[in-house]
Amino acid sequence: MKIPEAKLIAYLLADGGVSRSGDNRYYLYLRNIDSALLEDFSTILRIFGLKPYSRFYRRAFAIRVGNKQLALRLLAMCKNFRTLQYPDGSYPEVQIPKEIIENKNLSKEFIKVLASCEGYIKFNTGKWITRRITIGCKHPNLRKQIQKILANFSIETKENKNE
Repeated sequence: MKIPEAKLIAYLLADGGVSRSGDNRYYLYLRNIDSALLEDFSTILRIFGLKPYSRFYRRAFAIRVGNKQLALRLLAMCKNFRTLQYPDGSYPEVQIPKEIIENKNLSKEFIKVLASCEGYIKFNTGKWITRRITIGCKHPNLRKQIQKILANFSIETKENKNE
């Protein structure tokens, strides 16, 4: 795996996904309002020889491209890109590929993209000064895998289920 593929997976797990239309077509997409992230996602898709297109959809821009072969390859690695909880309380089976978790170069680029999409910086002053970087993720398996990636960089994590 190369860095563009690791970044693509991060985008799809964060604010994107892979969808299948009724006629057996597969689409990779990203919805976001940050133009730099959208441009980076488009650039990665062009590295794969794809021609993404953009549209405004539900108060954000969506970059989308159809490619069944790439979609199936990514689904084989991650199993799914839906990370939201189902109505019954269960979560879809999703995973970060082991190659990303174990390779520091890939995991560094992966976590940069993930934090850009799902993270924020919190700085509080008062009696104590607190500085915190938060990556929002409610999916239990993904949370554990993200913590493992950060631990590989000696970054201590604290789980806060309320954020």
